[in-house]
Parts: sequence; C-alpha cells; structure tokens
Amino acid sequence: MKILHVWDVAGVSVTLAKFMDRMYATNSSIMMRRVFDPFNFVDEKYLYDSSARDFLINTVFSARKYDIIHIHSIDKPLFLKALRYLYNKKIILHYHGTEIRDRWLEKRDR
Repeated sequence: MKILHVWDVAGVSVTLAKFMDRMYATNSSIMMRRVFDPFNFVDEKYLYDSSARDFLINTVFSARKYDIIHIHSIDKPLFLKALRYLYNKKIILHYHGTEIRDRWLEKRDR
C-alpha cells in the first residue's frame, strides 16, 4: 500500500512514514516545501523548492500514484476538492493542536 504524506508538522509525517514502513507493508512518501523544514526533519528527496501554488498543483498530480493521501494541516478548500474530484482514494486530513482546538465547527466542511 502506497501512502503519500503531504506536509510535515513537527516531524509527525516523517515519524509516521518511517515506522509504518518498518512495521507494516506500506511504502510511504512525503511532500514538503524546503523553506518550511528549518530543522531538516524531512529527507532531501521529499523536499520541493516551489511556490505554494506550484507545490499544491504538483501534489494533486502526484497523488494519483498513491492509495492513501494523508494531509497534515493543509485544508485549502480548492486543494481538497481537486483531490476528491480527481481521485477515488482515502484522504485523511490530520490537524495538529491549535489548528483545530475550539474550531471544530469552522472546519467541519473539510
């Protein structure tokens, strides 16, 4: 099973990908913009030097190769709608901390 982790918050996607691949029959990849990885959590091969718009477009087209798309904190409505429209895949939207705390109703449509 191929899993695409989009973005990384505090090393969460890196840790999930690393241990899922070790313990289960998964093959994980991560997509992250280099400018937002100041502590070098993400392996060099998964870092992208692109604008936010180009990163999201590249992510939408790269997602076709994966069984599960695990999105960490990026909840842009147009981005999520494009993924849902183009692919019949499991999409996990994973919020971290204050992004969702006391904001359940606001984020409900996502």
